[in-house]
Amino acid sequence: MKFRLGLTAVVWAIVVGALVGSDAQPQIPVLSGLVCIVMAGGFIAFDMFRHATPVVWARAPQPYPTTDEDEASMALVRQIQRGSRHSSWALRDTLLSLADERLLDAHGIDRATQPAAAHAVLGPGLLVLVEQQSVRFSKVADLDGVLDQIEAI
Repeated sequence: MKFRLGLTAVVWAIVVGALVGSDAQPQIPVLSGLVCIVMAGGFIAFDMFRHATPVVWARAPQPYPTTDEDEASMALVRQIQRGSRHSSWALRDTLLSLADERLLDAHGIDRATQPAAAHAVLGPGLLVLVEQQSVRFSKVADLDGVLDQIEAI
């Protein structure tokens, strides 16, 4: 408490000295009141921040995915979920698109223009995917097997 009174007096003396030194002719009682109000507000704010406790969240905040990644991954998740319940041409098209990209990147083969070469590289497991109009995966392991075959191209 003595420190706060002393600090308030020092601030008041500095302000009064600066104003008197500049020939401002300050009103000492008004200036004293203003200095006391400002210092009291500062002390209250200091006490509030000093005694505040940080908030402990139940879990760490998760990073937000970018919009492009989120939309693309959610679309694939929805296709996989639909494909597990019933036939899905969209899931087939997505898997064929992945296979086509792997064929082109790894072997330089375009399935549309070089079907014979593509059939030789794809193998019997992926040929079923190419020949069917839609696919159905009753188990996630079946989908994993197809994805493993696509990665092995």
